[in-house]
Amino acid sequence: MAHRILATFTPTVMFSLNQEFHFGKDRLLRWKDAFINLCNMMDAIDPFGCQYETARDYAEVLKQKYGIEFDWDSIDEVIGLNQKKRGQMCDIDYVISFLEEKGQKKAAQLIREYGKR
Repeated sequence: MAHRILATFTPTVMFSLNQEFHFGKDRLLRWKDAFINLCNMMDAIDPFGCQYETARDYAEVLKQKYGIEFDWDSIDEVIGLNQKKRGQMCDIDYVISFLEEKGQKKAAQLIREYGKR
């Protein structure tokens, strides 16, 4: 679904940047690279299964800097739906190592034994 949205959103935004602000090829491609990098960052998760960044994070920065308001409920709804669909994912080996480092050897052993099914 996200791929389909990006497939239509990206050229639409690029076209509007070209038409309204006269972005040429180089600026359009720089915008596209920056945008795709941010999308990839929102899709990336840390070893504990949490997103590094969200659309809400970006919206909050823009609100603080420029006073721009967003549809916060819709942003939160989409983030929640995405998290629900993705489920809780984590790097099990990282969690096991973390637990062992923190003296939680029994918990680490349980995850080692039952977590990789």
